[in-house]
Amino acid sequence: MESAESVIRIPAVLMPSYNKLITTEEGKSAMKRIRVECGVCKATRFYSIHRGITRIAGVVACEGCRQFYQRFKKQPRLEQCDKGGRCFLQEEMPKKCKACGMAHILTRCPVPPSLYHNLLSYLPTDLKKRMPDQPPTSVEVPQERRGGLGLEVYKGDTWEDVTDRGEGRTSTIRAEEDTDADDPNVDDLDMEFEEMVVDDPDIPEAEPPEQTSSPVPVPTPAPRVGRPKKKPGPKPAGDPDQRTAHGSTRGGTLVMASLLEGLKVNNQFMENFNPKTSERMRRKKKKVQYFHSSGRGRGSHPSAFHGPDGSLIASGKDLCDCLIEDCPGCHFPCIKCGSGKCGKECRINRKWYYDKVEVEGSTLSWNNEYIKKI
Repeated sequence: MESAESVIRIPAVLMPSYNKLITTEEGKSAMKRIRVECGVCKATRFYSIHRGITRIAGVVACEGCRQFYQRFKKQPRLEQCDKGGRCFLQEEMPKKCKACGMAHILTRCPVPPSLYHNLLSYLPTDLKKRMPDQPPTSVEVPQERRGGLGLEVYKGDTWEDVTDRGEGRTSTIRAEEDTDADDPNVDDLDMEFEEMVVDDPDIPEAEPPEQTSSPVPVPTPAPRVGRPKKKPGPKPAGDPDQRTAHGSTRGGTLVMASLLEGLKVNNQFMENFNPKTSERMRRKKKKVQYFHSSGRGRGSHPSAFHGPDGSLIASGKDLCDCLIEDCPGCHFPCIKCGSGKCGKECRINRKWYYDKVEVEGSTLSWNNEYIKKI
């Protein structure tokens, strides 16, 4: 999973294990990955050492939970729960209900109270009754609910954990000590690798302008004074044949001669024209047969870029939507196929593909090298 790029984004708590691992030649060349035990959805995810790890208010979060939280925080909208908020009572992270998923994050991460009440206003009423009035503080969140981190190396046919004991737990404790729980941006500043996101400040409403008792009359523009228009005079009388006899008779004769000459040429062509042996019709037939036989033309683009198993049809590569070549899957398990390599939409028979993935706030990017550019 290790990329060829020199930028390494490993959490500081795992750096002792990483430095100890690369002291040997075998450790330098071996593939390495970061194990993330998400404190929100309780799932175990694996990421490249070049991507970085994120937290939500001191709680280790996987990429799926982090993206869902940041997306809802930037653009909150009213959500509804089809089950009346009953899926919020589940211990695990709700997969389909966005309202209960956001409530799950707010009740398990010590977010600032102002942000808590702001996001709470977008949740349904039935769900608000089941939630506490205040968010949990950093002291109330136990250590086992903060998640953990680990460093793994590929040896033989299996991944081996090389994390020193205590480092996975120290990560969340250190994040709690380095950040202030009352800071409204604590969940953003605590991220090892994430863009700076600041809530929009409350903009005071502008006061309406005072209305005057009597409207001010608008002065009407003075009429323009110009030269009077000339009245059209009587047309000069005369025979049109007499007026065109001198100047336009010669030009008309030349035009008629040119038309007659072209008509003669066209008649000669039509006399010898045979649709079956004509070279033009032969080319036209070949063109039509070529388009119909090869399937090219308007409908030449493939109907799908991904096959029935999710892999790219052009190369057969089972590529993750993060576009990292050796990624085993860094997304939530797909609802349709259960694969961790499907991003926003299932890859099975998908008619579009990711051409490039860029990380905001940095120069990191991954290109799709396994698709044939059209």
